[in-house]
Amino acid sequence: MSNDDNDKEQLSFSFRGQSVPVTWSAAVSLEQANMTLVSKPFRNWVQRIESSKSSPGQRQIQIESVELQSVDMFGARGVGFAKIKSHCKLQITSNSSQEAASEDVTTTNLPGICLLRGDAVAILVALFCTEDDTVHSLLVEQPRIPIAQVDCLELPAGMMDDDTQTIKGMAVKEMEEECGIVIEDPSELIDLSQLAFEGQKVGADGIPMSQGGCDERMRLLYLEKFVTKAELDQMRNRTTGLREEGEVITLRIVPYEDVWRVSADSKAIIARFLVEQLRKEGKVPDPGKLATPLLEPTLKLPHTAGNIRMPQLAFGCYKVPDSSQGEEILNNAIQAGYRHFDTASYYNNEATVGRVLKRSGIPRDKFFLASKVWNDAQKEGRVRESVLQSLEALDFGGYWDLFLVHWPVPNHFIETYRELELLQQQGKIKAIGLSNFSIDEYETLVQSGIRVPPVVNQFEVSPFLYRPEDVEYFQQKHNMIVSASKAMHRGGALNNDVVQAIAKAHNVTPAQVMIRWSLQKNLVVLTMSSSLEHQRQNRDVTGFALSDEEMSRLDSLTDEETIKARVALEEERKKSM
Repeated sequence: MSNDDNDKEQLSFSFRGQSVPVTWSAAVSLEQANMTLVSKPFRNWVQRIESSKSSPGQRQIQIESVELQSVDMFGARGVGFAKIKSHCKLQITSNSSQEAASEDVTTTNLPGICLLRGDAVAILVALFCTEDDTVHSLLVEQPRIPIAQVDCLELPAGMMDDDTQTIKGMAVKEMEEECGIVIEDPSELIDLSQLAFEGQKVGADGIPMSQGGCDERMRLLYLEKFVTKAELDQMRNRTTGLREEGEVITLRIVPYEDVWRVSADSKAIIARFLVEQLRKEGKVPDPGKLATPLLEPTLKLPHTAGNIRMPQLAFGCYKVPDSSQGEEILNNAIQAGYRHFDTASYYNNEATVGRVLKRSGIPRDKFFLASKVWNDAQKEGRVRESVLQSLEALDFGGYWDLFLVHWPVPNHFIETYRELELLQQQGKIKAIGLSNFSIDEYETLVQSGIRVPPVVNQFEVSPFLYRPEDVEYFQQKHNMIVSASKAMHRGGALNNDVVQAIAKAHNVTPAQVMIRWSLQKNLVVLTMSSSLEHQRQNRDVTGFALSDEEMSRLDSLTDEETIKARVALEEERKKSM
């Protein structure tokens, strides 16, 4: 259908209260024309021109008409690219006073051929190798027809074509689709564009990439990750992309310092500059301070439906105060990468934990949260009331991933466990665990006829208090997870000569050696530190491994007297409750 047909349907859009006529070429169908006018790229283009005025309003652009010359569709996603020819005028008002009786307005025709494709997001990735202190970056290699290049290297990037996604949400999606990297927490991404141009009318919402011909504005984000050599090798030269949509992508690992030079990619050049400039201004932390491990070690919860996984690196909330100081400690833990938080009603900080986690903006299902029912609630028959109070205090998601019997109070722990079974049936808790249960107490519980097997027993385990028979009994014989409280032991454990020597051999801290020992025993490890630096160190334990000989040396640090003293203390505590 030509533009000259008298019966051709008329299209228009509103601009500053006026109707602007729209025509379209024979190459564009009426359906495509209508879809273009409601597409995100076209709407953004119109809105930006409407709001574009020079201060204090002396110069502005007026759209007189628009011709849609061609439209390319992206399958079911709708309009991909639209080439338009707009008839625009630049209006110049000679008198800037808004109260003037008359104003002299002149107009100048403006060329207005535009390729509308919408905004995009690109991610500069810094990969810190934990084994040799090298820093790498990730580029995608793919054919790019417009620049006649079969092996174009550039930052991972994608179009902002989903109205339901946030900027960081789109970046997360692109990293998974193009690079196979899953980012559990979007807050790990730093929005360089917003930081650099905050408060400016151009830049904060994206950096224009081709001002003379294309509407695209690029949001540049920055991500840091700790990786091992094995993980780098897995990514190197891997093929990815949505092949059904013509994406033929190969991942390339390059030195971070050279990412701009080897790619000649404008996105990489600008992103590198912004990171360094913002770092000088104190808006981006020093290299590596934002990094979290690429992989989070987890264990599948036994005896549960589905694939519920429990992060092995847990933040223990014992002694986290119910105060602003406690909030700061927990905020640091989230920033360090912790997603498993272990608290208890006895700790009096469940509300603080819930408040901080909720404010983080990270979805509830990205956290694994555990609490415990204290002894007085067991003795007084208030188990249900206590758990519901814990839920009310948490006020985050309406459930606990794991709820434990804090201590096996004599003559009460079986009744307590059965109350937890009912609460699990009602969806208040997803799994039930034990804490400080001996083998005899566990067998008494099981023989009482409980319906739901416990998934965890949490008790003190470290190289200085290692009871291999107990650990193996719960892990091997009854398919339970053992959660190690006091994984750092106490007193001068970190100053022990054996621990110090092994730490020196691996160029890590004594605390990292203790945590790594627990991981290699397949334990969940509870640690607590108020320092963000120490919290990050406590999580940076996947980049090295202890030898069998080193594990044996650490095993030998436990002596029989320590075990006897601990068993006696536990028995005394249970009797005094």
